[in-house]
Amino acid sequence: FLSRLAATARMQALRMEEMREAVPAFDLVPYEECARRACVVLRAADGALALVTDDPFSPELADWANERLGARGFAWRLAYRGDL
Repeated sequence: FLSRLAATARMQALRMEEMREAVPAFDLVPYEECARRACVVLRAADGALALVTDDPFSPELADWANERLGARGFAWRLAYRGDL
C-alpha cells in the first residue's frame, strides 16, 4: 500500500530501516513540532533534507513545510504512520 500511495503522490516511500540511516534534524524542526504535525525532517549522510510524512495530501503540511524549509531545499518522503 505504501509503495502505491507514494507512486500516486509522486513521492519516495521510506521504510523504518531507511529512516534509521538518517539523522533527525531537530535543530531545524523540534521534536514537539514534528509530533504535532505528524512528520519528521531527516538529514542524510550527505546533508540532504527530507520531510517524512504519512499524509501526502495535507495542504496545511505542504504550506508549512514550504514556508519553514523551502529555502533550504528538501525532498518529500512517505512513511507508515506507525514508523513516524
